[in-house]
Amino acid sequence: MSTPTHTTFEKPLIPANRAGELLDELLFSRVLENIDITGLQRLEAELWTTLIELDVDCAGRSPMSQARAMITRALVRFIDDPVRTIHACDECIIAVEDRSSAG
Repeated sequence: MSTPTHTTFEKPLIPANRAGELLDELLFSRVLENIDITGLQRLEAELWTTLIELDVDCAGRSPMSQARAMITRALVRFIDDPVRTIHACDECIIAVEDRSSAG
C-alpha cells in the first residue's frame, strides 16, 4: 500500500475574488436594510432646502451637493464613533478595551 505524497484539493466553486465581491454585495444590501433610506432622503432634501432659504454660501457647491457632503460627514462620524458600539454591546467594548490595555 502506497502513501500519497500530496493532497489534491478540488477546484473552488467560484474564484476567491468573485467570492469577495459577492460578500461585499451581500454586506452592502444588509447595511441598506438597516438604514431608513426614505428618512435620510427627506433629511437631505430638508437640509438643502434650508441652505437655499438661508442663502448659505456653499463655497461653489450647489446646495444639494453641500447637503450630501454634510450628511456624508455625519455618516463617517457615526462609523468612527465608539459610542455606537457601546450601545450595541457593553461587554464587547469592555473586552476590546481589556485587550488593548493588555497589549
